[in-house]
Amino acid sequence: MTKFLKLLQRHKKTLNPLILLMLTLSTSGCINSGAFRSDYSQICPYQGENSCATSGMTKSASTSANSNETYQLHFVEFDDQGAVYSAANKKTVMNQLRTLTNSNQPTLLVTYIHGWNHNADGDDEDGDIIKLRQVLSRLAKENPAQQVVGVYLGWHGRRFPWYLNHLLTFWDRKQTAHQVGRNGMITTLLELEDIVKHQSPNNTMVTIGHSFGGAALFSSIQSILAERYIQSRPFNTTKAVAGFGDLVVLINPAFEAMLYHSLYDLAQDECRAYPANQPPRLMLLSAVEDWAVRWTFPVGRIPNVLFETHEETTAKYCRPFNSKATNNQANHHLVKEWRADMTGIGHYDAYVTHFLNRTENCKSVDSMNTITQKESTQVGPCLELTSKNRVQLNNPYMNIFTEDGIMEGHNDIWQPELMDFIFRAIDSRAKATVK
Repeated sequence: MTKFLKLLQRHKKTLNPLILLMLTLSTSGCINSGAFRSDYSQICPYQGENSCATSGMTKSASTSANSNETYQLHFVEFDDQGAVYSAANKKTVMNQLRTLTNSNQPTLLVTYIHGWNHNADGDDEDGDIIKLRQVLSRLAKENPAQQVVGVYLGWHGRRFPWYLNHLLTFWDRKQTAHQVGRNGMITTLLELEDIVKHQSPNNTMVTIGHSFGGAALFSSIQSILAERYIQSRPFNTTKAVAGFGDLVVLINPAFEAMLYHSLYDLAQDECRAYPANQPPRLMLLSAVEDWAVRWTFPVGRIPNVLFETHEETTAKYCRPFNSKATNNQANHHLVKEWRADMTGIGHYDAYVTHFLNRTENCKSVDSMNTITQKESTQVGPCLELTSKNRVQLNNPYMNIFTEDGIMEGHNDIWQPELMDFIFRAIDSRAKATVK
């Protein structure tokens, strides 16, 4: 500690301008604070980008040209401690969802948690909100028998103007994401699940988190997944595993691989078989082109790793495809905890279960109900999912590494091809093909 204090003293001339800059920003209004959405008095018809800027409940404008593409998108926002900004506004959103699900028409709910450098701003409208609206519109068009609803869970992923945010907020925003996830987001997600899934078995719920939003989401549902795994699949049985909603998807998740170890280990227990009808419950998708998590994230984790103790453990492998195994393939992988603690989950190979690549043998694909049944499965017109021969068939937790430009960077998550893959992976009740 004495050496650390001396180091601070030595570099105080460098640190003082940074401290002064942060104080200046905090007192000049450059730091975003408070909720962006304040009007929950009615559902605002969305006419285009930047419309309904302060409305917490919106719907696509219905016209004769797009009558089959109508959807609703609502907002719930959290402060930096994870508390909702307005319990009354949240209740209004929940009551609206209850009204929808009380009808005879099945509901498809897509809940989205944004990542770093994003928020719930409607003026200028955040890019993730615009893209989510496009996805909801396409889902509505492809699922005319279902009510398509989106819920955007907002938090302050962007605190400063973009040109300062990368420099100043990595550690702060990562910590905040986990705090939000562990606090108010858990109860909000459970309430959404209760409304949608317990109201009717015909309803479908997909929950998506990106970047630090994926970290927040995983912090929310990690213990829920573990509890439901154990409760639905007692020791020494091969029963199907329950999950949260129908599917949880983490895209380019920005949290350390070590946080995933216990859930991975649980799913590999005794290499017990999974039933043929076991759907995926958790899907992680990471891109080789994601420089932010692949390269920047480990650098940002160094201060944390340096002040913690680390041991060695193992990632257990089950070998369902004996034809692929060789004599020198061990049934476990040595995990150096210090490395797993500073590497993003999608970029730590020991826990990767599948590759998603392009194939030249393009063809139509009608169903993805059995995506993990084979060593290699075509899961899109030009997409192939290949097992790494590490987990049992139909393991409900899939950590997928993508290549071939399927995602061309950290924020390139809205590609129709990728969205098509995600929505094909859920229960066949939601026959969504986003093109």
